[in-house]
Amino acid sequence: MKIFNLKIILNRFLHRIHFLFIFLLSFFSLNAQTPAGFNLVVYEGFNYTSGSSLLNANGGSGWSTAWIKSYQDRFLKTSTSGFTYTGLNTTGLKAEFDSTCYGTCNDIASLARSIPLQNEGVVYFQFISVFESSPGGGTPTIRLVNGGTNTGVIGSISGSYMSIVDASSNVSSSSANLSAQNLVVVRINYDLNKTEMWVNPNLSTFDYLNPVNPSASLTNFAPVFDNFSIFIRSGSIDEISIFKRITVLNKNGKLGTDFSSAVNKNGVIGSGSGVRPNGKSL
Repeated sequence: MKIFNLKIILNRFLHRIHFLFIFLLSFFSLNAQTPAGFNLVVYEGFNYTSGSSLLNANGGSGWSTAWIKSYQDRFLKTSTSGFTYTGLNTTGLKAEFDSTCYGTCNDIASLARSIPLQNEGVVYFQFISVFESSPGGGTPTIRLVNGGTNTGVIGSISGSYMSIVDASSNVSSSSANLSAQNLVVVRINYDLNKTEMWVNPNLSTFDYLNPVNPSASLTNFAPVFDNFSIFIRSGSIDEISIFKRITVLNKNGKLGTDFSSAVNKNGVIGSGSGVRPNGKSL
């Protein structure tokens, strides 16, 4: 009887250990793309069947919609393989240009997907890409859109280098060729009204909270967006992720690294004397 009870207890213990292992594995897999100090907003690793059209695909995490039509009737499809990059955990395959025309088409393939509105704090988005070697006519571009209006572009509207382009077509270019395989890391700082980009950073030393000098940057430009659109004439894209900095108190008692209002000894941000014992402001 005692041996039987011991077996029951042991089986329950092993079952709980197994559940905990599965939970932890899922947790770390979901957070594999998220640097310390940030919350994941969306992720897409294109973990779909090889060769399938991505129109209406609804995988990944955090997105508000599936991939939808954003231009004409040529889209992207899932490739037979995915990109890798040293220091980056990757999943699934990659998205690539699909030559199939499902209606009215020119030579542009495009898709779009909605996300929660990004308009404050510090937001990163990154992806791995190989784009066409002869850009022009609005491609290759990753278009940031808010309420149906283009607010900014990563890619190129002319020229062969990976660039930041604002809504007035002001451009800051890196030295990275669009047709090479590139990990593109974009930082939008809404507090400082500034957008920066790093291409192919060394992830073993790259600090998302305090990054080194960027490959390209534009001041007075921080595009608000609730939609992420892809426009290409060839090539592929993979490992799309967007993450937002967690606002925390630093060692100087300030909120984050870009806030100027200190927290005083009474727990008040900026001016003020704190709160009374009843919870009301002094």
